Amino acid sequence: MRIRLQDVGYEKRTVAGELPASVLGLGTESDAEHVRDIGPISCRLTVYEAAGQLIVEGEVRTRARFRCSRCDEFFSMEIGEPDIRLAPEIGKNDEFADLTADIRESILLRFPAFPVCREDCPGLCPQCGIRRAEAACDCRRPSDQRWAALDGLQPSGTAEQEQ
Repeated sequence: MRIRLQDVGYEKRTVAGELPASVLGLGTESDAEHVRDIGPISCRLTVYEAAGQLIVEGEVRTRARFRCSRCDEFFSMEIGEPDIRLAPEIGKNDEFADLTADIRESILLRFPAFPVCREDCPGLCPQCGIRRAEAACDCRRPSDQRWAALDGLQPSGTAEQEQ
C-alpha cells in the first residue's frame, strides 16, 4: 500500500484499501500444507504528519484457513492487527511511502504458531490416528516403561544398615 506524501498533512486523513494475499509471500508447497485460501488484506489507516514524520495508525486484517495443530483439519480464522502503528522512514525526495512490507510483517506476526480450531479440540489418537471429535476409539495409553529397568534394583547397603 502506497501513500502519496504530497497528500499528507498535519490533519488526519483516512485511507482504506486492500492488498493481495500474494504480498505475504506464502506460495510454496510447504506453506500450503498449513495455510490456505488467504483472502485480501484489508487496511483502514489514518495518516498524518507530525514533527516532520509520517505517522500511520489503524487496522489491517485478513482471513485464512489454517490446519489445526491438534486434529489436522483446516478451519477458517480472521487474523490481523487491530491497532497498528507505523512511522516509516521517508527520504527527502520520496513521493510515496510504501507501507506494504510493514503491513506484511504485521500480518505474518499474527499468524498463530500452533493454530487450534477450538480450545477444546480433542485432537487425534496417538495410537490409531482417529479424530477424537468424530469418533471414539478403544486404544489404551501404553504403559510408561521409562523406569522399568530400575524396578528390579535393590538399594545398596540396606543389609549393612540393618545390622
